[in-house]
Amino acid sequence: MYINRLKEEFALIEHFGFEKVFLQVKEILDLADGIPHLIRGSAGTSLVCYLMGITYVDPIKENISLARFMNRYRKDIPDIDIDFPYNYRDEIIDRLKKLYGERVARISNHITFSGSSALREAMRRHGYRRFLPKYFDVYGLMPAQAEQIF
Repeated sequence: MYINRLKEEFALIEHFGFEKVFLQVKEILDLADGIPHLIRGSAGTSLVCYLMGITYVDPIKENISLARFMNRYRKDIPDIDIDFPYNYRDEIIDRLKKLYGERVARISNHITFSGSSALREAMRRHGYRRFLPKYFDVYGLMPAQAEQIF
């Protein structure tokens, strides 16, 4: 299963010429060693990202479809967003400028969470790695951690 998925992902990555995208994201994360971050975006659930250490989500174990992030009909660059806390962004930019010179641009968003999104994020940070349905009972899914979250 893993070998077939890897072959399929590698074929698509090579077909579209996306090799540098994955390598550059890994390079940035290596530069950010020790700085907390979140990975978002559809490519974050690829097996290649998981095996490169870009994400912690094993798409085979979690049964996440490859077509969700990349397929022959989707020609845009895979979406891999790296979110850093605001108080570390200048440090990240400085590290990137040392590597890339003046070819660095700052692109950022201010993320806010709704109540349910905040709860999902708290659960992920406390170790919950499975799919969360729209309506769920946190006490039923994570009884030991529920007290810590609340």
